[in-house]
Amino acid sequence: MPKEKAWLKLLEVNRKYGDIASWNLFGYNIIIIGTAKIAEDLLDKRSMNYADRPRSVMSGELSGWGKIMLLSNYNDWFRTHRRWIAQEIGGYGLTKKFHGLIEYETRRYLRCVLHEPERTQAHVRKNLTSIILRITYGYKTIDGDDPLVDLAHVANSQLSLSTAPGVYYVDFVPLLKYIPSWLPGAGFKRKSNEYAAVIRDLVEIPYNWVKAELAAGAALPSFAVNLLSKEDLTEEHEDSVKWASATLYQGKPQAIRVVTTNLVPQANSVAYGFYLAMTLYPHVMKKAQAELDAVVGTNRLPTFADRSSLPYLEALFTELLRWHCPAPMSENPEPDPRNACFGFGRRRCPGE
Repeated sequence: MPKEKAWLKLLEVNRKYGDIASWNLFGYNIIIIGTAKIAEDLLDKRSMNYADRPRSVMSGELSGWGKIMLLSNYNDWFRTHRRWIAQEIGGYGLTKKFHGLIEYETRRYLRCVLHEPERTQAHVRKNLTSIILRITYGYKTIDGDDPLVDLAHVANSQLSLSTAPGVYYVDFVPLLKYIPSWLPGAGFKRKSNEYAAVIRDLVEIPYNWVKAELAAGAALPSFAVNLLSKEDLTEEHEDSVKWASATLYQGKPQAIRVVTTNLVPQANSVAYGFYLAMTLYPHVMKKAQAELDAVVGTNRLPTFADRSSLPYLEALFTELLRWHCPAPMSENPEPDPRNACFGFGRRRCPGE
Protein backbone atom coordinates (compact mmCIF):
# COMPACT_ATOMS: atom_id res chain seq x y z
CA MET A 1 0.00 0.00 0.00
CA PRO A 2 1.55 3.35 -1.01
CA LYS A 3 2.03 5.92 1.74
CA GLU A 4 0.59 8.72 -0.40
CA LYS A 5 -2.55 8.78 -2.54
CA ALA A 6 -3.46 5.25 -1.53
CA TRP A 7 -6.92 5.73 -3.07
CA LEU A 8 -5.39 5.60 -6.55
CA LYS A 9 -4.10 2.10 -5.83
CA LEU A 10 -7.49 1.12 -4.43
CA LEU A 11 -9.16 2.53 -7.53
CA GLU A 12 -7.00 0.22 -9.64
CA VAL A 13 -8.20 -2.71 -7.51
CA ASN A 14 -11.86 -1.79 -8.06
CA ARG A 15 -11.33 -1.35 -11.78
CA LYS A 16 -9.74 -4.79 -11.99
CA TYR A 17 -11.95 -6.78 -9.61
CA GLY A 18 -15.23 -4.84 -9.46
CA ASP A 19 -16.98 -2.21 -7.35
CA ILE A 20 -16.55 -4.28 -4.19
CA ALA A 21 -13.36 -6.24 -3.66
CA SER A 22 -11.48 -7.75 -0.74
CA TRP A 23 -8.26 -9.42 0.22
CA ASN A 24 -6.86 -11.05 3.32
CA LEU A 25 -3.72 -9.62 4.94
CA PHE A 26 -2.27 -11.21 8.07
CA GLY A 27 -5.72 -12.57 8.92
CA TYR A 28 -7.52 -9.24 8.34
CA ASN A 29 -10.19 -9.01 5.67
CA ILE A 30 -9.86 -5.68 3.87
CA ILE A 31 -12.91 -4.65 1.85
CA ILE A 32 -12.69 -1.94 -0.81
CA ILE A 33 -15.96 -0.25 -1.78
CA GLY A 34 -15.86 1.54 -5.10
CA THR A 35 -19.29 3.21 -5.34
CA ALA A 36 -21.44 5.36 -3.07
CA LYS A 37 -24.42 3.08 -3.80
CA ILE A 38 -22.68 0.02 -2.35
CA ALA A 39 -21.44 2.09 0.59
CA GLU A 40 -25.02 3.21 1.27
CA ASP A 41 -26.39 -0.32 0.96
CA LEU A 42 -23.86 -1.72 3.42
CA LEU A 43 -23.05 1.14 5.80
CA ASP A 44 -26.46 2.86 5.95
CA LYS A 45 -29.00 0.10 5.41
CA ARG A 46 -27.01 -2.46 7.43
CA SER A 47 -25.38 0.05 9.74
CA MET A 48 -25.60 -2.15 12.83
CA ASN A 49 -23.30 -4.68 11.16
CA TYR A 50 -20.66 -2.12 10.17
CA ALA A 51 -20.72 0.53 12.91
CA ASP A 52 -17.68 -0.79 14.78
CA ARG A 53 -14.03 0.02 14.19
CA PRO A 54 -11.18 -2.40 13.44
CA ARG A 55 -8.45 -2.59 16.03
CA SER A 56 -5.99 0.29 15.63
CA VAL A 57 -2.78 -0.58 17.46
CA MET A 58 -0.51 2.24 16.29
CA SER A 59 -3.00 5.08 16.61
CA GLY A 60 -5.59 3.85 19.09
CA GLU A 61 -3.41 1.91 21.55
CA LEU A 62 0.18 3.10 21.29
CA SER A 63 -0.42 6.73 20.34
CA GLY A 64 -3.36 7.27 22.68
CA TRP A 65 -6.16 8.16 20.26
CA GLY A 66 -8.44 5.26 21.16
CA LYS A 67 -10.98 7.31 23.16
CA ILE A 68 -11.91 9.84 20.50
CA MET A 69 -15.06 9.08 18.53
CA LEU A 70 -13.16 8.59 15.29
CA LEU A 71 -11.44 5.44 16.58
CA SER A 72 -13.82 4.37 19.33
CA ASN A 73 -15.75 1.14 18.99
CA TYR A 74 -19.51 1.38 18.64
CA ASN A 75 -20.37 1.11 22.33
CA ASP A 76 -21.97 3.14 25.13
CA TRP A 77 -18.95 5.48 25.21
CA PHE A 78 -19.34 6.26 21.52
CA ARG A 79 -23.12 6.62 21.69
CA THR A 80 -22.92 9.00 24.66
CA HIS A 81 -20.40 11.26 22.95
CA ARG A 82 -22.37 11.22 19.72
CA ARG A 83 -25.54 12.19 21.59
CA TRP A 84 -23.82 15.04 23.46
CA ILE A 85 -22.30 16.46 20.28
CA ALA A 86 -25.57 16.14 18.34
CA GLN A 87 -27.36 18.04 21.11
CA GLU A 88 -24.83 20.86 20.73
CA ILE A 89 -24.37 21.12 16.95
CA GLY A 90 -26.86 18.62 15.57
CA GLY A 91 -28.05 20.48 12.52
CA TYR A 92 -28.52 23.99 11.26
CA GLY A 93 -31.38 24.87 13.62
CA LEU A 94 -29.33 24.22 16.75
CA THR A 95 -26.35 26.20 15.50
CA LYS A 96 -28.04 29.53 14.83
CA LYS A 97 -26.88 30.57 18.30
CA PHE A 98 -23.30 30.49 16.97
CA HIS A 99 -23.84 32.77 13.98
CA GLY A 100 -22.66 35.91 15.78
CA LEU A 101 -19.52 34.13 16.97
CA ILE A 102 -18.75 32.85 13.47
CA GLU A 103 -19.23 36.29 11.91
CA TYR A 104 -16.93 37.81 14.55
CA GLU A 105 -14.19 35.22 13.96
CA THR A 106 -14.57 35.62 10.21
CA ARG A 107 -13.92 39.35 10.49
CA ARG A 108 -10.78 38.58 12.50
CA TYR A 109 -9.72 36.15 9.80
CA LEU A 110 -10.27 38.63 6.97
CA ARG A 111 -8.17 41.26 8.73
CA CYS A 112 -5.36 38.71 9.06
CA VAL A 113 -5.54 37.83 5.36
CA LEU A 114 -5.53 41.52 4.47
CA HIS A 115 -2.39 42.21 6.50
CA GLU A 116 -0.55 38.90 5.86
CA PRO A 117 -1.85 37.35 2.63
CA GLU A 118 1.23 35.12 2.37
CA ARG A 119 -0.01 33.25 5.49
CA THR A 120 -3.54 32.63 4.24
CA GLN A 121 -3.33 28.89 4.90
CA ALA A 122 -2.40 29.50 8.54
CA HIS A 123 -5.18 32.09 8.86
CA VAL A 124 -7.76 29.62 7.51
CA ARG A 125 -6.63 27.03 10.04
CA LYS A 126 -6.78 29.52 12.90
CA ASN A 127 -10.21 30.83 11.93
CA LEU A 128 -11.84 27.40 11.98
CA THR A 129 -10.03 26.27 15.13
CA SER A 130 -10.92 29.53 16.91
CA ILE A 131 -14.60 28.91 16.28
CA ILE A 132 -14.56 25.37 17.62
CA LEU A 133 -12.47 26.34 20.66
CA ARG A 134 -15.11 28.92 21.59
CA ILE A 135 -17.91 26.40 21.09
CA THR A 136 -16.17 23.59 22.94
CA TYR A 137 -14.41 25.36 25.81
CA GLY A 138 -15.39 29.04 25.65
CA TYR A 139 -11.77 29.81 24.83
CA LYS A 140 -10.97 32.90 22.76
CA THR A 141 -7.77 32.62 20.76
CA ILE A 142 -5.17 35.34 21.08
CA ASP A 143 -4.07 37.54 18.21
CA GLY A 144 -1.19 36.12 16.21
CA ASP A 145 -0.13 32.51 16.71
CA ASP A 146 -2.18 30.75 19.38
CA PRO A 147 -0.77 27.68 21.20
CA LEU A 148 -4.04 25.74 21.13
CA VAL A 149 -4.45 26.31 17.40
CA ASP A 150 -0.90 25.10 16.80
CA LEU A 151 -1.47 22.12 19.10
CA ALA A 152 -4.57 21.04 17.15
CA HIS A 153 -2.67 21.30 13.87
CA VAL A 154 0.20 19.13 15.13
CA ALA A 155 -2.17 16.58 16.67
CA ASN A 156 -4.28 16.24 13.53
CA SER A 157 -1.17 15.82 11.39
CA GLN A 158 0.05 13.06 13.68
CA LEU A 159 -3.37 11.41 13.70
CA SER A 160 -3.33 11.27 9.91
CA LEU A 161 0.14 9.73 9.95
CA SER A 162 -0.68 7.17 12.63
CA THR A 163 -3.84 5.97 10.87
CA ALA A 164 -2.39 5.79 7.36
CA PRO A 165 -3.44 2.40 5.92
CA GLY A 166 -0.76 -0.22 5.50
CA VAL A 167 2.08 1.89 6.91
CA TYR A 168 2.65 0.25 10.30
CA TYR A 169 3.11 -3.50 10.53
CA VAL A 170 2.07 -3.40 14.19
CA ASP A 171 -1.53 -2.83 13.03
CA PHE A 172 -1.42 -6.26 11.35
CA VAL A 173 0.85 -8.00 13.88
CA PRO A 174 -0.23 -6.56 17.26
CA LEU A 175 2.38 -8.55 19.18
CA LEU A 176 4.98 -6.14 17.80
CA LYS A 177 3.68 -3.52 20.26
CA TYR A 178 5.57 -5.35 23.02
CA ILE A 179 9.05 -5.15 21.49
CA PRO A 180 11.49 -2.70 23.16
CA SER A 181 11.67 0.71 21.52
CA TRP A 182 15.47 0.48 21.23
CA LEU A 183 15.40 -2.52 18.90
CA PRO A 184 16.14 -1.97 15.21
CA GLY A 185 12.85 -1.68 13.37
CA ALA A 186 11.03 -0.37 16.43
CA GLY A 187 10.95 3.21 15.25
CA PHE A 188 7.15 3.09 15.39
CA LYS A 189 7.39 2.73 19.19
CA ARG A 190 9.45 5.91 19.50
CA LYS A 191 7.11 7.67 17.11
CA SER A 192 4.05 6.58 19.08
CA ASN A 193 5.55 7.95 22.31
CA GLU A 194 5.96 11.30 20.58
CA TYR A 195 2.37 11.20 19.37
CA ALA A 196 1.04 10.15 22.78
CA ALA A 197 2.59 13.21 24.44
CA VAL A 198 0.80 15.49 21.97
CA ILE A 199 -2.60 13.84 22.42
CA ARG A 200 -2.23 14.15 26.20
CA ASP A 201 -1.70 17.88 25.77
CA LEU A 202 -4.61 18.11 23.34
CA VAL A 203 -6.95 16.53 25.88
CA GLU A 204 -5.63 17.97 29.14
CA ILE A 205 -4.56 21.57 28.42
CA PRO A 206 -7.89 23.03 27.23
CA TYR A 207 -9.85 20.90 29.68
CA ASN A 208 -7.79 22.09 32.65
CA TRP A 209 -8.17 25.64 31.37
CA VAL A 210 -11.97 25.46 31.33
CA LYS A 211 -12.01 23.80 34.76
CA ALA A 212 -9.96 26.71 36.13
CA GLU A 213 -12.32 29.22 34.49
CA LEU A 214 -15.28 27.44 36.06
CA ALA A 215 -13.66 27.51 39.50
CA ALA A 216 -13.01 31.25 39.12
CA GLY A 217 -16.57 31.92 37.98
CA ALA A 218 -15.31 33.30 34.65
CA ALA A 219 -16.24 30.47 32.26
CA LEU A 220 -18.15 31.38 29.12
CA PRO A 221 -21.01 29.14 27.94
CA SER A 222 -19.64 26.15 26.05
CA PHE A 223 -20.05 22.46 25.33
CA ALA A 224 -17.70 21.46 28.16
CA VAL A 225 -19.19 23.92 30.66
CA ASN A 226 -22.70 22.61 30.03
CA LEU A 227 -21.59 19.04 30.73
CA LEU A 228 -19.54 20.02 33.79
CA SER A 229 -22.31 22.08 35.39
CA LYS A 230 -24.04 19.03 36.84
CA GLU A 231 -23.86 18.32 40.54
CA ASP A 232 -21.99 15.35 41.99
CA LEU A 233 -19.67 14.85 39.05
CA THR A 234 -18.04 11.44 39.00
CA GLU A 235 -14.54 10.72 37.79
CA GLU A 236 -15.99 8.61 34.99
CA HIS A 237 -18.26 11.45 33.84
CA GLU A 238 -15.41 13.95 33.85
CA ASP A 239 -13.22 11.62 31.83
CA SER A 240 -16.02 11.19 29.32
CA VAL A 241 -16.56 14.97 29.07
CA LYS A 242 -12.83 15.46 28.62
CA TRP A 243 -12.67 13.09 25.64
CA ALA A 244 -15.94 14.22 24.09
CA SER A 245 -14.59 17.78 24.18
CA ALA A 246 -11.33 16.61 22.65
CA THR A 247 -13.31 14.93 19.85
CA LEU A 248 -14.94 18.26 19.01
CA TYR A 249 -11.64 20.13 19.31
CA GLN A 250 -9.71 17.62 17.21
CA GLY A 251 -12.57 17.06 14.81
CA LYS A 252 -13.17 20.76 14.16
CA PRO A 253 -13.57 20.36 10.42
CA GLN A 254 -16.63 18.16 10.71
CA ALA A 255 -18.13 20.37 13.40
CA ILE A 256 -17.45 23.61 11.57
CA ARG A 257 -19.23 22.52 8.42
CA VAL A 258 -22.45 22.17 10.47
CA VAL A 259 -22.04 25.43 12.32
CA THR A 260 -21.13 27.56 9.34
CA THR A 261 -22.69 26.56 6.02
CA ASN A 262 -24.07 23.09 6.83
CA LEU A 263 -22.07 22.01 3.79
CA VAL A 264 -18.37 21.89 4.52
CA PRO A 265 -16.66 18.80 6.00
CA GLN A 266 -12.95 18.83 6.63
CA ALA A 267 -13.30 22.59 6.43
CA ASN A 268 -9.60 23.44 6.26
CA SER A 269 -9.10 21.41 3.11
CA VAL A 270 -12.25 22.70 1.44
CA ALA A 271 -11.33 26.29 2.30
CA TYR A 272 -7.92 25.81 0.69
CA GLY A 273 -9.71 24.35 -2.31
CA PHE A 274 -11.84 27.47 -2.58
CA TYR A 275 -8.76 29.66 -3.06
CA LEU A 276 -7.45 27.21 -5.66
CA ALA A 277 -10.77 27.21 -7.52
CA MET A 278 -10.98 30.99 -7.60
CA THR A 279 -7.44 31.12 -9.00
CA LEU A 280 -8.10 28.51 -11.68
CA TYR A 281 -11.56 29.75 -12.65
CA PRO A 282 -11.60 33.56 -12.49
CA HIS A 283 -14.90 33.73 -14.41
CA VAL A 284 -16.56 31.84 -11.53
CA MET A 285 -15.05 34.28 -9.02
CA LYS A 286 -16.39 37.22 -11.04
CA LYS A 287 -19.88 35.74 -11.14
CA ALA A 288 -19.83 35.06 -7.39
CA GLN A 289 -18.55 38.58 -6.72
CA ALA A 290 -21.33 40.03 -8.90
CA GLU A 291 -23.96 38.17 -6.87
CA LEU A 292 -22.41 39.42 -3.62
CA ASP A 293 -22.32 43.00 -4.85
CA ALA A 294 -25.94 42.84 -6.02
CA VAL A 295 -27.26 41.37 -2.76
CA VAL A 296 -24.92 42.76 -0.10
CA GLY A 297 -23.46 45.85 -1.75
CA THR A 298 -19.96 47.12 -1.13
CA ASN A 299 -20.36 48.80 2.26
CA ARG A 300 -20.66 45.73 4.51
CA LEU A 301 -19.74 42.06 4.77
CA PRO A 302 -22.31 39.31 4.14
CA THR A 303 -23.98 37.66 7.12
CA PHE A 304 -26.00 34.49 7.63
CA ALA A 305 -29.13 36.54 7.01
CA ASP A 306 -28.02 36.93 3.39
CA ARG A 307 -27.54 33.22 2.72
CA SER A 308 -30.95 32.51 1.19
CA SER A 309 -30.38 35.35 -1.29
CA LEU A 310 -27.04 33.96 -2.54
CA PRO A 311 -27.92 30.79 -4.53
CA TYR A 312 -24.86 30.94 -6.77
CA LEU A 313 -22.51 31.02 -3.79
CA GLU A 314 -24.46 28.16 -2.20
CA ALA A 315 -24.01 26.11 -5.36
CA LEU A 316 -20.34 27.08 -5.55
CA PHE A 317 -19.58 25.70 -2.09
CA THR A 318 -21.55 22.54 -2.79
CA GLU A 319 -19.52 22.03 -5.95
CA LEU A 320 -16.34 22.37 -3.91
CA LEU A 321 -17.33 19.20 -2.05
CA ARG A 322 -17.48 17.32 -5.34
CA TRP A 323 -14.48 18.94 -7.01
CA HIS A 324 -12.12 19.13 -4.05
CA CYS A 325 -13.42 16.66 -1.49
CA PRO A 326 -10.80 16.02 1.24
CA ALA A 327 -11.30 12.25 0.86
CA PRO A 328 -11.98 10.22 -2.29
CA MET A 329 -15.67 9.46 -3.02
CA SER A 330 -15.35 6.76 -5.69
CA GLU A 331 -14.65 7.12 -9.39
CA ASN A 332 -18.18 8.35 -10.05
CA PRO A 333 -19.10 10.62 -7.13
CA GLU A 334 -22.66 11.38 -6.10
CA PRO A 335 -24.45 14.18 -8.00
CA ASP A 336 -24.98 15.78 -4.57
CA PRO A 337 -21.73 15.14 -2.67
CA ARG A 338 -23.43 15.74 0.67
CA ASN A 339 -24.98 12.27 0.32
CA ALA A 340 -21.55 10.69 0.81
CA CYS A 341 -18.91 13.08 2.11
CA PHE A 342 -20.13 13.19 5.72
CA GLY A 343 -19.90 9.43 6.18
CA PHE A 344 -22.49 6.69 6.42
CA GLY A 345 -24.71 4.97 8.93
CA ARG A 346 -23.99 5.20 12.63
CA ARG A 347 -20.52 6.65 12.02
CA ARG A 348 -21.93 9.60 10.04
CA CYS A 349 -20.95 13.05 11.30
CA PRO A 350 -23.13 13.65 14.42
CA GLY A 351 -23.91 17.17 13.23
CA GLU A 352 -26.06 15.80 10.42
